[in-house]
Formats: sequence, C-alpha cells, structure tokens
Amino acid sequence: MDDEEREEKKSVAADVGIAWAIAAAPLVFGIAHCPIAVFAEGPCPACGSIRALGLLLRGDLVSSFRVHPLAVPFAIATALVAEASLRAALLERTPRAIVARPYGQRALGFYVGVAGCMFLLWALRELGAFGGPVLV
Repeated sequence: MDDEEREEKKSVAADVGIAWAIAAAPLVFGIAHCPIAVFAEGPCPACGSIRALGLLLRGDLVSSFRVHPLAVPFAIATALVAEASLRAALLERTPRAIVARPYGQRALGFYVGVAGCMFLLWALRELGAFGGPVLV
C-alpha cells in the first residue's frame, strides 16, 4: 500500500468519525428532541435511552433500568457499529464495507437484535405494560 492510498483511507475514516460525532452530539448534549417523538407526538422505541444512560452514570441503576432497560445494550450496539464502520472505512476506503467483514456483520446483527427488542418493548409499553410509555 502506497502513502497516497494510506492517506485516502485515513481521510475517509476521519470523515466517517466526524459524521458519527455530528450525529451523536445533539443527543449526548441534550440539545435536540427525538424527531420521531416530535413528529409522532409520542415516544419512539429509543425514547428514554439518553435519560437512562445519564441516570446510570450518576449511579442510579434502578431508575435507569425503569426508564429504558435496553439503553446500555443499545449504546453498546451503536458503538460497535460506529467502530466497525470506522474500521471498514480505514481498511477498505468505504464504511459500506462493514457488511462484507465478519466483525461488521456481527456488529450489525447485534444492533438489529437490540433494535428489535427495543421495538417489542416499545409496543408492550404502548399497550400499558412495564409502567406504560416513556414520558417524552
């Protein structure tokens, strides 16, 4: 691999990292509301995740779990997909290569599994289970 190709891969990986940071910033800093919740006028399957993670960081495990029991798996799954896309960009010059690499496939599979569980939990809460819907 020559220096030019190496630099191009680093540039693509940096762009992917910046995209992930921009996407996460409003949620991490609490400066944006969930667009799905705003549009649907109700909670989305991930609503409460950021609040739950904040409670967890303050040591309130019980409240964190009550707000959103899948917040930690969802954060881990998102981090794994972000890392896999950065790795794919660095190795293959495109984050789309994530689907061709075993690590990326596992990360995406875990993400889809957690997202499916979140959707099921959301549907059950909408039906009144587990204390009802999360407050938006």
